[in-house]
Amino acid sequence: SPTPAAAASPAHSVPVSPSPAAAVPPVAPVAPLAAPPALKYLGENKRRILLLVRDASAPHLEDKSMNFLLSILNACGLSMEAVALVNMAGTGERTVEDIVGELDSRSVLLFGIDPAGLGWGAVPETYQVHAQGGRTWVRADALSAIEADRAQKGRLWNSLKQLFQL
Repeated sequence: SPTPAAAASPAHSVPVSPSPAAAVPPVAPVAPLAAPPALKYLGENKRRILLLVRDASAPHLEDKSMNFLLSILNACGLSMEAVALVNMAGTGERTVEDIVGELDSRSVLLFGIDPAGLGWGAVPETYQVHAQGGRTWVRADALSAIEADRAQKGRLWNSLKQLFQL
């Protein structure tokens, strides 16, 4: 049995400090980032043709512009089955590039959408068919502006003939 002097010796009275690993509080698990909501688009995207518009007044496109768009598609021998119509006003944080990648688009028509931030360098003229990143792009005015201007209709038609080899 230890003597009273031995019980009071420093070897027995010094508290043991915790190891450095024990001093670090446990790390709470990080919650996975929530997936963005499913992208809403009109059409079936069977030919991977993306039509991007911006219309804050409608879920997809206001009726008059939608009817004009349908007539354009019909003139090209296409229908909503071939395309995906996305209204940028309802895509939240998604960028044009995000949407193009998500829908695996081959051809992209930007109706009234600013292509800034797409990394094109020099932005091509409006209605010019432009190949970039394995995709074909056409930048056009908003559908409502095209519908009201005969010259813009002609410029769009020439671009579509080139894009779709009509």
